[in-house]
Amino acid sequence: MYRPEGTGAGLPERSVDVVVGEYKETHPVADYVMWTVKLQHSGDVTHSTQA
Repeated sequence: MYRPEGTGAGLPERSVDVVVGEYKETHPVADYVMWTVKLQHSGDVTHSTQA
């Protein structure tokens, strides 16, 4: 879910179902972990208003 103006009633939001294709995570360096993910949407993006 993507909420471009933040969370709140009446504000816009977008959502879409996705399939995780690939996920990679690095070993911690100075307590930081980097990761990448490849996603493929499995439907249309839905534009709506938050309730």
